[in-house]
Amino acid sequence: MAGRIAVNAMIDVSDGLTSEVHHLCTAGDVGASLYERNLPVEQVTQAIAAEFSESPVDYALHGGEEYELLFTLSAGEYEKLEPLTGDVTIVGRVHEKSRGVQLVRENGEEARLPLGGWDHFKTR
Repeated sequence: MAGRIAVNAMIDVSDGLTSEVHHLCTAGDVGASLYERNLPVEQVTQAIAAEFSESPVDYALHGGEEYELLFTLSAGEYEKLEPLTGDVTIVGRVHEKSRGVQLVRENGEEARLPLGGWDHFKTR
């Protein structure tokens, strides 16, 4: 029988990954780095982005509607989780608030992670 995994924080990403990373960081009073190379992007998303000459990474960051869970846990808890599932992708790391919320590009360059995704309170 599998043991329990201690998750520190969790939110669904149906409104977009970037907005939810910002929500978690604000609530936890922390910063984070997302790694572009680790972002899961489905083949169909890549094809649609190419058709519209847009970035599949932007779709992955801001698109939403994935209904996936974003959660944080310690490295020790991840060691317990890893053998139980192949469905978990490490997309980033949590760190001190002073470093902010950033995107680490494929080339290693760091940039502030912009807010994006769906905002229920914004008038369209």
